[in-house]
Amino acid sequence: MDLHEYEKIKFELAEILRAAPFEAAQFERRRILFARLAEDRFNLVVVGRFSRGKSSLMNAILGMNRLPTGVVPLTSVITTVTYGSDDRVTLHYLDSRLIDDISIAQLPNYITELGNPGNMRRIETAEVQLPAEILRRGFHFIDTPGLGSSIRENSSTTEAFLPEADALILVTSFDSALSTEELEVLRAAQTRNLRVFLVINKRDTVSRSEQEQVYTHISTQLVKLFGGDLPTLFALSSRDALEAKLSADPEALIASGLGALEQALIAFLVHGKRQEFLLSMCGRLAQTLAGSPNALAHLEQLRATLQSAPVPLPAASALPDQELPSNLGDCEICLRIEQSVFQFLTKYQSRLSRDPAVRKELVARHGLCGPHAWQFARVAAPREICTAFSSILLSQAANLRAIAGDEKRSAFLCEAVERIKSGPADCPVCQIALATQTQTAGALAAQLTAAGPALPHYFCAICIPHLGAVLAAIESSQIRAALLSREAAILERWAGDMRRFALKQDAAQRWALNKEESGAAQRGSQILVGMPAAYVPPGSGGSR
Repeated sequence: MDLHEYEKIKFELAEILRAAPFEAAQFERRRILFARLAEDRFNLVVVGRFSRGKSSLMNAILGMNRLPTGVVPLTSVITTVTYGSDDRVTLHYLDSRLIDDISIAQLPNYITELGNPGNMRRIETAEVQLPAEILRRGFHFIDTPGLGSSIRENSSTTEAFLPEADALILVTSFDSALSTEELEVLRAAQTRNLRVFLVINKRDTVSRSEQEQVYTHISTQLVKLFGGDLPTLFALSSRDALEAKLSADPEALIASGLGALEQALIAFLVHGKRQEFLLSMCGRLAQTLAGSPNALAHLEQLRATLQSAPVPLPAASALPDQELPSNLGDCEICLRIEQSVFQFLTKYQSRLSRDPAVRKELVARHGLCGPHAWQFARVAAPREICTAFSSILLSQAANLRAIAGDEKRSAFLCEAVERIKSGPADCPVCQIALATQTQTAGALAAQLTAAGPALPHYFCAICIPHLGAVLAAIESSQIRAALLSREAAILERWAGDMRRFALKQDAAQRWALNKEESGAAQRGSQILVGMPAAYVPPGSGGSR
């Protein structure tokens, strides 16, 4: 089970709960179960002395350089990092309900000793939202103030937050490993039976022999504290890891040592905390759905699957997909068709109103096709609609009278009526839409061909109705396969947004919705059937 499979099982539990019949008295209990599923998150507390590189490590894991770093200790402000559609910071004040939204660029003014000496601004928590994929999958980072600094409140603030943790990342460094304060945090974590990931940062600053000396020193300290059950050590360079992620260099990322830590975190998240969470939810749902045999049978099958699941360390492919941007653009073909059709219709309504020859041509075509007739009606004024379509109504009336009076065709009335309908071949707007689709699909295909199989990061999402046209214009089978794989990832991602939206609605957790989830219904519909104003007649998409 990886993160994708975990979410699938969670959504399946929500579907079982949603589909089962219930009485009004059970409503609140069901809502609480939905809320547990919707609020599911993994609290990962990051601690260590100041200047160990805690914020640098978090930046590296997130793959973006957003959190402030430096050698000066931070104030006694807890900084939480969760998923958001856009960069955003919300400040919560001590002993007050006051909150304040600031930009990410202003964050150092509130959480660093330089910008907020002694926490004179009285900030309790800075909640940072970032569009990082690992946060989207449920990780919730808590960056704590540095231990052992001249700011006395820092150590107590950090230690007081440990009960909120699902796991602890203790960051020490090769230049001065495991201080007295860091050992105290390890003792507190051991008392709470808290899973610890011990990171030795700044590996790039010491030689191989110096690394071995540090390993020996830390291992000796850990044996005294933990006995035989030692935390796993992760030696890495957060600076090199961040540079590797920003430059999309997979070899440099492996060399930095960060990959091993990320895999261990996800293995613990999926096979430890989250498997335990899902099993617990199966039990809670079974109690709620007692008397619903179909739901209970499905729950038991899910429970058996979870209990028999192997727990190997996930491969690198199990890490969250970071290739898709959060603000993925709409289908470019839909947008171009919508624009060209609108421009045509705004001019066409005027021509129909003042030029009898244009009206006569439209009468000969039996009018516009259904979808484009309604688009014309949304663009044109009632006068223009009446001027344009009244002649068509009269013409069609004459056609119907002719069909009714033709005794030889009395057995084929349906076929005769079908022939006077306007179809894609007759509709002038369909021809505009088709030409725009062909031109835009060719331009997108040329862009993809120039980029090669490594598709552009911010390339738009293409709706299913227009995908065939783009594929038909691409010569390389390798690029076609890469495009299809990317489109599949987009569909899976947006399906997840839609299911999270539905789950939070069921749980009455509307405040927790992010921008992508709030727009999931419209975006999911658009990629399946295209935009309403971007209609292209069926059978013109192209294939290969």
